[in-house]
Amino acid sequence: MRQNRTNATLGLFLGGVIVTAFALMLTMATRGLSNLGDSRAALLLVFSGLALACELRPLRWLGPRSRGEVTASWTFLLAICFIAPIGLAATSAFIISLLADVLRRSPPVRALFNSSQVCVSVLVGLITVRSFVDLRLVNTQPSPGWIGAALVVGLIAFVTNSLFACTAIGLSTRQPVSFVLRSSMGISMGMDLMLIALAPAFVVVALSGVLVAILMAVTVWAIYKTAEVALGHRHEATHDLLTRLPNRRLFFEQADQLLAAASRTNENIAFLHIDLDGFKGINDQLGHKTGDLVLQEVADRLIRAVGPSDVVARLGGDEFAVMLRPPSNIADAKVVANSIRELFNEPMMIETLPLVVGGSIGISVYPEHGEDVDALLNNADAAMYRAKTTHTGSAETFDVSTDRFRPARFRLVGEVTRAIANNELELRYQPKMDLTAGTIIGVEALLRWRHPSLGLLNPDAFMHTTEQTELMHDLTKYVIREALEQTSRWHDEGWLLSVAVNVSARNLHDRRFPDVVETLLTNANVNGGWLELEITENSVMTDPERSARVLARLRELGVQISIDDFGTGYSSLARLRTLPVDRVKIDRSFVTSMATTPQDASIVQSIIQLASNLGLGTIAEGVETPEVLAMLQELGCQVAQGFLIGEPVPASELPNLIERMQEQRFGITQRGDTR
Repeated sequence: MRQNRTNATLGLFLGGVIVTAFALMLTMATRGLSNLGDSRAALLLVFSGLALACELRPLRWLGPRSRGEVTASWTFLLAICFIAPIGLAATSAFIISLLADVLRRSPPVRALFNSSQVCVSVLVGLITVRSFVDLRLVNTQPSPGWIGAALVVGLIAFVTNSLFACTAIGLSTRQPVSFVLRSSMGISMGMDLMLIALAPAFVVVALSGVLVAILMAVTVWAIYKTAEVALGHRHEATHDLLTRLPNRRLFFEQADQLLAAASRTNENIAFLHIDLDGFKGINDQLGHKTGDLVLQEVADRLIRAVGPSDVVARLGGDEFAVMLRPPSNIADAKVVANSIRELFNEPMMIETLPLVVGGSIGISVYPEHGEDVDALLNNADAAMYRAKTTHTGSAETFDVSTDRFRPARFRLVGEVTRAIANNELELRYQPKMDLTAGTIIGVEALLRWRHPSLGLLNPDAFMHTTEQTELMHDLTKYVIREALEQTSRWHDEGWLLSVAVNVSARNLHDRRFPDVVETLLTNANVNGGWLELEITENSVMTDPERSARVLARLRELGVQISIDDFGTGYSSLARLRTLPVDRVKIDRSFVTSMATTPQDASIVQSIIQLASNLGLGTIAEGVETPEVLAMLQELGCQVAQGFLIGEPVPASELPNLIERMQEQRFGITQRGDTR
């Protein structure tokens, strides 16, 4: 309903401008060329030709979704106004603009509106000023008053034309006219005013001879080229050169303007933060050229998924942002997000290679989720991260109860060094059971951060961001050191348990990492066979050759290697067969529901059979019910881990936990494993 009213208002506005232009021309153009001398008639033709040439080659600013352009035709249109009667000047402006749009194959309604707005703008300027000043230039010695009046004519015509154009854009895109004016006039005003100021000079010079006027056109060409270079530099500074989308700087500028307008009108604005899934793998495995082509295709699909006045930007890397025009809410954002996901699901042909690139999408809405661009983007990023980690397949909306720590993740990364020095980090240990013997054979060390102001934090609050920095080396070293020292104490007490520690791709690709592990084993006086390092499929496949060398060196130390979250990554069977790996850890997403979901049970069975054929052991995580435990034992899985067997507990509580398990369900063997 609202869109229909907007379209009706726009139609009435366009029609009114066109009708007004025709009425004014019909009443005022009756005074024709008869009152124009031969020399001025020749100038009229020269100025008209130059104006048409400039109209056919405008300078467009911003980008492919922007509507603004700068043209030097104003210089010559205004010059005509100072040598011809009002009616003839207005008619000439109309015909020149209409002919240019016809040659550019513009839609008929748009061509008529453009011509009419130029005609009316010229008439408004001329009629306003001629009521006070005689604009006829008798000789080539103009008075200061005439020059000032000529400049006022140009200024009035320019402002009137801008008001018409911005009103039409505002009505068609449902944006405030004031916002459109600020966005467009600030970019082109400098050059337009310079071109307007040249019009009186052209008339004065041209009255001395037509040839001189033609030569003076070189001045306009020079200004034109200078403006072209300046606008090109501005475009490069505000746009991503690869995708031609607005960059972070321009996105923030436009968002600030829309938020200011929305605050006055009490309207909502929806923001979407989009991060591609698996893009790093495309770059690493198919090359950066393929990655660049994927980003360009993604940009095109995002533009197709949104409205003509919505803003799409590339924030950097494989991150994009969308700002929906006001008023827009969560429902609007989800509609757009669904459109984006549908387009992403369509394979893209990249150099004859069909690729499907998914994306995780987070949503935030002004003012509910923030009152400035930084807060809104951070909160949309928090929701996006939740969508990526939960694998729900749908866009997520910011939830303060779930995502409250996400905006502070980058600040937390800077506090990791202090946390290590101040002993704010601690480990929890979750037991692992041998399904053949029914004994607890080891534990997995899980990191926690007892933050002085935020309380106890799980790794999700800080680990993902830390993995992108060099701090990950220090953090991993801390965890392995603490885990090995605790393992040594358990061994001294008679609890012969192995310990598993998660390591990241950054550790796995560091050739110095095995030396660090060797030093830590020596310092803790623990044999390498008691340490198990868990790595993900994706971390191995990012750089298989380097990973294989590091893993081989670790195996020389006796360290056990397992692939974590198996079944969710991109590893190939051929690569898995050649890697120095001891066992695979079946992802909890398959294990937890295998008793109720036959498909998950089939996947678990296939993984166990695959591992057995390759001579690898198997660990199932996420065991929460006796039914699942029984199924795993029947399928031949070797080790299980989950809440049924034991929750993660501090080191001091683990012996009591094992004893309770021994009394209730299992016969525990504490000694005898010599490794």
